[in-house]
Amino acid sequence: MAFEGKTYTVRPAAIAVHAGVIAGEVTDMRVVQRTETSAGGALLSPRLLGTLRLWSTSDTHRVRLVVAKIQYLDGQWRPLTLVDSRAQEVFRFTTNDDGWLDPGQEAIRSIDVGFPAEALTARKPMGLRLELGYVSLPFREEVFNFAVSIGSH
Repeated sequence: MAFEGKTYTVRPAAIAVHAGVIAGEVTDMRVVQRTETSAGGALLSPRLLGTLRLWSTSDTHRVRLVVAKIQYLDGQWRPLTLVDSRAQEVFRFTTNDDGWLDPGQEAIRSIDVGFPAEALTARKPMGLRLELGYVSLPFREEVFNFAVSIGSH
């Protein structure tokens, strides 16, 4: 199979995040729309790519990163749906061997998740919500909201 791709910039390309005892950043964000040239130019679902780097800011507690959810929001912060009618993308973390981050330790995770095609054609400001589930004592779930815009590059 042969593919051609178009990359759309996401601005800002990097976002600092902090919630509870977790801090980090989402970097190198971009959206890629691929076309399968061997299938007569069939468009594949767009993908959001980037890197999520998180670390424990606690001096005394270990933290286990469990799950992250990305939700796309329109200009009025209402959820956009993906091709398969889901409202969010979910991915799991793998960190060190036992799954726990010691104080100051970091985890880096590549982001490669579906992106709503309608957001590529709208070319309007939108939001991303990154929801992070982690275990410490007690269990916590945090949500990050930030605005981005999509443009061709």
